[in-house]
Amino acid sequence: MLSAIQFVMVPIIFAVGYYIDKVGRKLMYQLTLVGASVLTALTGFATYVGIVPLILVRAGTQGTAQNEQSVAASLITEEMPARWRSLLYSFVQSGWPFGVAIAGLVVSYLYKPLGYKYIFLVAVIPMLLVIIARFWAKESVRFEEVKKAREGKIDSDVVLFTKPEKVKKNLFRQAFDVDVRGRTIRSFLLYT
Repeated sequence: MLSAIQFVMVPIIFAVGYYIDKVGRKLMYQLTLVGASVLTALTGFATYVGIVPLILVRAGTQGTAQNEQSVAASLITEEMPARWRSLLYSFVQSGWPFGVAIAGLVVSYLYKPLGYKYIFLVAVIPMLLVIIARFWAKESVRFEEVKKAREGKIDSDVVLFTKPEKVKKNLFRQAFDVDVRGRTIRSFLLYT
């Protein structure tokens, strides 16, 4: 079952990654959080429905959660000074284990007096707070420049994208451009 979840996760990660570059970091930052949270909540229900729904829900949960990391890394890399990037990225990623730890405490102390329905309600509060906080996040300047270049609006400030036709290429092909291909293959091999 674990292999099936991982195989189903691959197209989900590619699709979400495509939309991070297509519609923007800010929107996808919200959608990946909501997707990971809602699908995590549905895991318990999918367990009783059957193996295929469980595989789909878990693949969606992990796929959106992993892409939330991609969005965070993109935003931090594009917007923050180099000296703060690692610390800020670590801070952002520490939210997941912190949230799990808090959830564990809440369940251990409140499950018996409240029951699972109210525990679910309590668990939604932090997610809503994060969604509200993320509304204040700004779209990265880098993405806005790419968006302008795709529309054919080249600013004098946009030095990197002087050829709009290059920016309009299929985003999946970027991983196989000559300057990126070697790094992509090495990263993939190192990760596996």
